Amino acid sequence: MVEVAAKSDVDGAPFEGTIAMAVDSEDPYRDFKQSMEEMLLAHGVGDWAWLLQMLGCKTARGSEKEMDA
Repeated sequence: MVEVAAKSDVDGAPFEGTIAMAVDSEDPYRDFKQSMEEMLLAHGVGDWAWLLQMLGCKTARGSEKEMDA
């Protein structure tokens, strides 16, 4: 099941020219990963080692902030 709302249908949509979609998936992890890979390739990000390093830094930093709370 896919629901689509055009920007004109949603008040205060933050990104002009975008479409919000609700998608029913049997494997949301796989679908999310595939979507992120497509986005990164479309924007020319191909250094996967760097990307994994940045993700590791961000998750470690996030964990530190959670411990301080």
